[in-house]
Amino acid sequence: MHTMTVAFAWLTIVIACGLFVGTLFATHIGRRQMAQPFHANAFIEYAWATMPWLIVALCLSPAVHRILTTS
Repeated sequence: MHTMTVAFAWLTIVIACGLFVGTLFATHIGRRQMAQPFHANAFIEYAWATMPWLIVALCLSPAVHRILTTS
């Protein structure tokens, strides 16, 4: 049972990382296709795309740490 929990945790982490990369990629592609960018500074757009992911990661990190370190 424990092995299944760890495998599910790793699968969830991999999926979340893929979604994070997809979010940044979509932001990059969307910015390139716009005639006039939403902001003159690209960093602001990438920061707004990254912020929700950082909040979720910080909230979940204690639980993930506990699942992966518990034997």
